[in-house]
Amino acid sequence: MLNFRCFALRFFSLLLACVCAGSHCKAASAYDAAVERARAALQSNDAIQGLVEAQKAIQSNRSGFEGHYYAGLALFRQGQLDDAEAALSAALRVSPSDSKDEIQSFLVLIPKERIGRNFRDQAERAFKDGRLNRAAELYTEAAKSLAHGQDCAFAAASLWAQRLNQPAKAAALLQPIIKNPESADLV
Repeated sequence: MLNFRCFALRFFSLLLACVCAGSHCKAASAYDAAVERARAALQSNDAIQGLVEAQKAIQSNRSGFEGHYYAGLALFRQGQLDDAEAALSAALRVSPSDSKDEIQSFLVLIPKERIGRNFRDQAERAFKDGRLNRAAELYTEAAKSLAHGQDCAFAAASLWAQRLNQPAKAAALLQPIIKNPESADLV
């Protein structure tokens, strides 16, 4: 009788461990699948779907850094800088040490993006007020600060070349875009 009890206890313990491991595997695979869908959505420039999938990943596993990371990237692309910063900070807190540099390098872009957006907003006001030289200067600064500042570079180049008769300044802004249209670094 004692042997049967020991056997039954071991059997049910093993069965419970298998069931728990199976549910953990399902949770892990749900997390991995959501992370992969978030990555794919962001890679195809669908920030809204990327955020949806990243949030599913976070719900599946709050301690996985990838869900927070992709949520941060999606929010950044949507212009929600405060929320992006919070998500990337959460990713940084739970990430393994080999991923911290990449996350930190992206966090550094957020203040620069805020500055660029401020320049862009000031440039738009200056343009509306007819202060074209000031607008061109501010669009130029915005183009240098924004992660994707090509639109500001085009606006500045147009003002420099067409309205202010300074084609050399226009050319200097457009040259990096012409050389590498996918990822122009406008410094």
